[in-house]
Amino acid sequence: MTLPHEEAYAIARTRQFLLDLLDPKATPRVPRAVRKRAYILSKHFPVLPTVEQAQRMMERMVRK
Repeated sequence: MTLPHEEAYAIARTRQFLLDLLDPKATPRVPRAVRKRAYILSKHFPVLPTVEQAQRMMERMVRK
């Protein structure tokens, strides 16, 4: 079973991976199509505070 803090960590690391794909210095020789897809995905990718807030809301709903 994945713990909530493990999920938050995975989301944060995935976001950083997408941002690294956008940076030619961090990830040289990445095809343009991959960079474009990373850009599209990263535009609406949640930041950690948003994920944590959603998690708290979900926990409140479950308690009711």
